[in-house]
Amino acid sequence: MISSEHLVASRGRSPLHATALYALEFAVIGLIYFALARLGLMLASINPSVSPIWLGTGLAFAAILICGVRAWPAILVAAFAANLMTTGLVATSLAIGLGNTVEGLLGAYLIHRWAGGTASFHSPGGVARFALLSFLPTALCATIGTTSLAMGGLVERSVLGLVWLTWWLGDLAGALLVTPVIILWASADIRSLSRRKVFESIVIFCVACAIGLIAFSPIFEAAERRAPLGFLAVLPLLWSALRRGPRDTATCSLVLAGFAVWGTLSGSGPFDRDNLNESFLLLLTFMIGVTVPSLALSADAAMRRRTEHELRVVHDDLNRRVAARTAELTGANLALQDEIDRRKRAESVLDQQTRHLTEAQRLASLGSWERNLETNEVVWSDQLYEIFGVQRGEENSGTFQGYLKRIHPDDRDRVREQVQAALEAGQGFRGQRRIVRPNGEIRYVQTCVELLKSDTGRVVGMHGICFDVTERKQAEIELERTREQLAQMQKMEALGQLTGGIAHDFNNLLMIVSGHAELLSRKLTDPNHLRAIEAIMGAGQRGERLTRQLLTFSRRQPLNPVAIDLRQRVHDMAPMLNSSLRGNITLSIELPEDLWPVEADVAEFELALVNIAVNARDAMPDGGTFTITARNVSAGEGRAGQPATDHVVIAFTDTGVGIPEDVLKKIFDPFFTTKAVGKGTGLGLSQVYGFAHQSGGTVSVTSEVGSGSTISLYLDRCDKAASATPQAGDHQNVGHAEGTILVVEDSSDVADVTAMLLRQIGYRVLRAGNAIEALERIEGGERIDLVFSDIVMPSGMNGIHLAQELTERYPTIRVLLTTGYSDLAAAGETRFPILRKPFELMTLEQAIRKVMAGHEARPHRAARGEAR
Repeated sequence: MISSEHLVASRGRSPLHATALYALEFAVIGLIYFALARLGLMLASINPSVSPIWLGTGLAFAAILICGVRAWPAILVAAFAANLMTTGLVATSLAIGLGNTVEGLLGAYLIHRWAGGTASFHSPGGVARFALLSFLPTALCATIGTTSLAMGGLVERSVLGLVWLTWWLGDLAGALLVTPVIILWASADIRSLSRRKVFESIVIFCVACAIGLIAFSPIFEAAERRAPLGFLAVLPLLWSALRRGPRDTATCSLVLAGFAVWGTLSGSGPFDRDNLNESFLLLLTFMIGVTVPSLALSADAAMRRRTEHELRVVHDDLNRRVAARTAELTGANLALQDEIDRRKRAESVLDQQTRHLTEAQRLASLGSWERNLETNEVVWSDQLYEIFGVQRGEENSGTFQGYLKRIHPDDRDRVREQVQAALEAGQGFRGQRRIVRPNGEIRYVQTCVELLKSDTGRVVGMHGICFDVTERKQAEIELERTREQLAQMQKMEALGQLTGGIAHDFNNLLMIVSGHAELLSRKLTDPNHLRAIEAIMGAGQRGERLTRQLLTFSRRQPLNPVAIDLRQRVHDMAPMLNSSLRGNITLSIELPEDLWPVEADVAEFELALVNIAVNARDAMPDGGTFTITARNVSAGEGRAGQPATDHVVIAFTDTGVGIPEDVLKKIFDPFFTTKAVGKGTGLGLSQVYGFAHQSGGTVSVTSEVGSGSTISLYLDRCDKAASATPQAGDHQNVGHAEGTILVVEDSSDVADVTAMLLRQIGYRVLRAGNAIEALERIEGGERIDLVFSDIVMPSGMNGIHLAQELTERYPTIRVLLTTGYSDLAAAGETRFPILRKPFELMTLEQAIRKVMAGHEARPHRAARGEAR
């Protein structure tokens, strides 16, 4: 703690002056803590004395770390006063105040003792220790406070656990959010800030405020599709962590937390839930989860900048010292020709220079070596032994073969070629390679090699330097991985926008083609004509599937997720999978009986299995075995990149030709295929990828050329009971239909074919070109039993708005919506039945009869077939 500094500084002051300063300090800390405490209690939800955000904890930690233990009376008085105003009970308020005070003292002691005190945020380890050490005092305070409330009869025993959790998380969030801000700003040297740095900090804070307004504030309309905007909070945190440092990162976290709290209190933002306490718990979990890693990253970046600066200073100093020693050596060589005494002095100077050079190499982590080509002997410096992790004198450590033995097997041939090319060309080279230490650790090293030549110009040896660049290489690899992920996200977004843009118009065109084809099929009797009609209808179905697969890959395909019994579903699909395979391929299904149910869209799940089976079939032209296995994986047991919750892994293994490494990275890309032109669309595995991610899971593939491949599908566990497998049954018409249907469609061609299909069923059909015209016809007094409207409509009023208007003004008129694709329907912003284009006559008849009968399903998202 810094209390000793205050004591030393106060020795030179008079007692009256010291007392006045302490009184001022007491008042400032007490008033701020009281204000923060009252603010926190204003946010109380589950209990008037339990706040989900207690910023006072952070102030207490920071005040005691900066001012010393003498700050505790101010915290005790402020905490007691704030709680007394809430509970009205002196004993309970005093106990809670003591708990808050003990929390501050214990937290400050632990942080000072084990995390470095006010220097905790200068290194990633310090940040991690600060975060971990904050758990104990906040948990102790929550225990004292909850017990005090229970003993005072202010909380029911049935909610003690939830009260304790809310208290603990609120205190923990206050510690993690407020303590870094106060300590880092209190220790900041404002005079060292340049205008550029100040401007950049202001820009970062402005960006944080903008993201807070967009993602969390109630200013913008709340919507489910707005929830992912919360992840934008990571951007200013990364910016401040990598560019500015821990102080700006902590401040940015606090700013974002403020906006998130504002939005949550207003019932807006991604953390809004049924009750305020649950919303705050989710908010705290998110803020803690992004604040601590951001602080650790900023500390690591700042430490790396300091290290790089120190290395540059050492390097510059080394260059100056080497240049100076070289000049001295040149003078010594000239002096050797004059007299023996000078030679001795020069030798002494040279020995001293060698020692300095060796020490400089050690400080700069530079290893050096020299190879005699005639004897093949290699001499290493001590630092080079440390880099390679070997001991001087180990077997073969002094030969070129021993050096090659420690090079990674995949790099040895390249090293030999570089050495041979250098000897042939007569010039040195630079390179990077991997080495394998005796403990199996792989490190990256950078080398710089020069040739040693005799007076006649013949190459007699080689020498060079070597330094470890593993951390830099890993950073480059991580940067490249991040770039690839960003490119994939941009590709997905572009494809989604493109597909969503064309899906509506394309499905309208397919509706026109397939609708007329179906009408013709009911009128023609010539077999040749009927085969042609069947080909047209088949092409329409393939076009619809193509659009659906593209929407699935871009995660814009509306889904109808239900609980699925994987064991039953896969066994029921066995005949279909066998039909997708060839006769020389054996299907093996090995699923345990205790397999957990999962939640997914049944049709998309079955389509994904068929696409994987077809891919396996093409990989086994000479036959083989296609095996389906599955296993339950509990939360935390999965590897990196797999879901962190309970999930089921379904593995599809074939014994085919395998997938080359260069192809493996692209197999999920849309339209990518290794088949001949016309043999495949390249959308099968893209559909699998999109289905897995849209269902909340993921998919991975492993393969070995010549041994086969395994595609693993990861789906989250579902706690609901699995839905029964629907039984197939023949659709039977219930007779000739009667009634009047108003078709609202802006495309005249689609309206024509829809009207003809409805008349084929038996309905009287009226038409309107837009929603306004439809309302005018209904207001004109015409008797209408059902309005069949497209969702995407001109004139400012879409089909959903029309349906809502009809429900309020004409409740006796049934409404059935239709669409080729709509962002509103895909986002689930509807509660009315939806029939998706293109549709067949039988499907149209079933949908109308269901609506006319009044058996609408309960409201849910459009992905399940209804509109709100």
